[in-house]
Amino acid sequence: MKSVAVVGLAISISMIAAVWTPSRKEPMGFDNTSSLKSRNPGLDLEKIGREYLVRLHSAKADVVESGLEPIIYMRIAFPKEDFREIEQTLYDLASRGATRSIRYKAYLAIQVFANPATFRGAVESRHLGGEEFYAELAGKIRR
Repeated sequence: MKSVAVVGLAISISMIAAVWTPSRKEPMGFDNTSSLKSRNPGLDLEKIGREYLVRLHSAKADVVESGLEPIIYMRIAFPKEDFREIEQTLYDLASRGATRSIRYKAYLAIQVFANPATFRGAVESRHLGGEEFYAELAGKIRR
């Protein structure tokens, strides 16, 4: 009986995934994501950016801080994309963030936004997270 439930769950998940799969045959037209187009058809960086902006404008410091790291990775992955709104928000956070930690991490993010190629090697071959990630970025700035 348990295996029937597992099979039923697997079928349900497959059907949901089939329904939610983007109907586009062609990936969206981003010039600098050619390496990701085949793996991520329909990648909507504008929507992703808006979702991260919501995090950065949150009243909760933890939510803001948790949004900074993926934004940095996104900038390194897509260096030619226009993330102007996010960058402006980072400047605001660097000067008026709720905590010292947010201000420091926003400052590091600004440095990455200014020259993402410099930081590519710092995060490319490692799975860094949290404080290790920011320490690695800071080390790149000092060099």
